[in-house]
Amino acid sequence: MRPFFIPVFAVLFYLVLMILPLSASAQSHALSVGYGFGLLSNDRTIGHIEEGGYDFVNLAFQYERSLSPLLGLIVEPFASYTINPEDGIDVGATLLLKYRFQRKQNNAFFITIGGGTSYTSINFKEQGTHFFFIIQGGIGYRWKNFFVENRFKHYSNGGTETPNKSINSNIVMVGMYF
Repeated sequence: MRPFFIPVFAVLFYLVLMILPLSASAQSHALSVGYGFGLLSNDRTIGHIEEGGYDFVNLAFQYERSLSPLLGLIVEPFASYTINPEDGIDVGATLLLKYRFQRKQNNAFFITIGGGTSYTSINFKEQGTHFFFIIQGGIGYRWKNFFVENRFKHYSNGGTETPNKSINSNIVMVGMYF
């Protein structure tokens, strides 16, 4: 395994600094686990990216604060274990806006949209770096303290390196508020 401890430590330090101010004022916390796979990448084959199959398991922690009865702000640090194309780890954080379709917060459909940053230990052919920018959006349903969400996630190096082909994935997540 390549030495990636310094970049991982830097990302984790960044996450802690970013989360501390919001965590003290968070109105709810949630933990989710999900399964992700390649989707709509360059070869257009479901479950694949340029170098073959792309599968990963995602673990995320959400700090959510209501901005209005229908709108919320989420800070979401995450870690993913990539199974294919090779074993690896992604760590990062996203900032999301969440819109609930009803005023009733415990049972409602919702959409999320946002972006963030990530570091990966994998040397993807599609990217010239291990640091990514993330854009993602999803749709889900919350029932009492549980939720299910389907997200589309786009990885890019933002043109900072060559090549800069997209790595796109779909993540199906289930989670629980506490």
